[in-house]
Amino acid sequence: VSGVRSNTDEMNGLHGTSGPGRASIALADFTPFQNQLSQRQNSGESAKNYLGLGSIAMGPIRKPRLFTTFEQKETERREEAASAEWRRVTGVQQQPVEETLSFSQRIVRHPYFDIFFAAVVITNSLFIGFEVSMTDPANDTLLTRPLWIQTIQYIYTALFTGELILRIWAGGRHFFCSKEWPWAVLDAFIVASSLWEVLIDILYAAYEAAGDLESLDGLTGFKAFRIIRITRILKTARLMRIFRFVLALRTLITSITHTLKSLIWALILLALIMYIFALMFVQAVQGYLADPESAPMSDADEYRAKSYFGSLIETMLSLFMSISDGVSWENVISPLLHISPVWGILYTFYVSFIYFAVLNVLTAVFCQTAIESAQNDHATAIHSIMAHKESHLEKIRILFSELGDERNDVITYA
Repeated sequence: VSGVRSNTDEMNGLHGTSGPGRASIALADFTPFQNQLSQRQNSGESAKNYLGLGSIAMGPIRKPRLFTTFEQKETERREEAASAEWRRVTGVQQQPVEETLSFSQRIVRHPYFDIFFAAVVITNSLFIGFEVSMTDPANDTLLTRPLWIQTIQYIYTALFTGELILRIWAGGRHFFCSKEWPWAVLDAFIVASSLWEVLIDILYAAYEAAGDLESLDGLTGFKAFRIIRITRILKTARLMRIFRFVLALRTLITSITHTLKSLIWALILLALIMYIFALMFVQAVQGYLADPESAPMSDADEYRAKSYFGSLIETMLSLFMSISDGVSWENVISPLLHISPVWGILYTFYVSFIYFAVLNVLTAVFCQTAIESAQNDHATAIHSIMAHKESHLEKIRILFSELGDERNDVITYA
């Protein structure tokens, strides 16, 4: 668009120089601005500072990465926009010369950096599973573990430690202060636990080689090896890092997280309903068993009555298993029918009410909450917009062509 003019001026034929009372507005000539920009460049001021983009590190536009976070994508889009603004203002088609990235930043921002460590995370999780299946927990010490397993463990520890050091070196103090600080804390915690495991192995080997049995017993008595087993379990938390790279997994995890509040209230509601029915059933069964004049039950029904309705907690558990396929209805309802058909009908009403009313309503609430969380997720919205970017751009082009003047290449407004 080369200029903006008023529809009122076009109707009156006022296309001359603007004056008081006229609505004709034209964009300023960029020649003085380019001269000022050239002078500032000669004086050592960078283009991004003059354009008000000092917080954006303009550099070569990199190819999209397979695994990248949305904050990184936003930064790259801002860099590309800054470069485009430079070329538009100065008329220079080549990229502006700016500060080069540091060695660590070039490594961290390389397209294959995230891909490599995503593969390392997956293979490490598989290796931990293999190690657990091959190791005897009752006899798991440094000397009983095969050397090749120890070597692979140390290689993974070195890789993750190096990754953390590179990310901290590249990000500086902003590494733990960015929007992705939870992932940074998780990485730091897991690396620290891995280094702790290596330290324990070194101490154990040193005491064993020196024959210091007292220190060795003290080390094992300190439950260090149990702590190591816990840290190995925590290592699998690295697999959670894949969730932020894969949109489908991210959407599922986000939806499940947002339904936790509804789940808590659903469990409270179920507990209240089961508590009310359990009070009635346990009093009926215990009263019948304690009454000497009541008709005796069969051995099977008496055993079921004591097993399923022996106490309030056992009765609530039996009612929960009745609606979750944990126990057959026939076993639970049999002693109730022996006492009175009324109790059998009440038990049938309880199961029907939970199945057809409560659970269906709770399912609908969960689905609605999950759908709303997926729709409101910022990352999902960005991906949807990017997926339809070309169609949006085509609509904008059509809109501009309809609004503009093809002869003068302008858009007017009233």
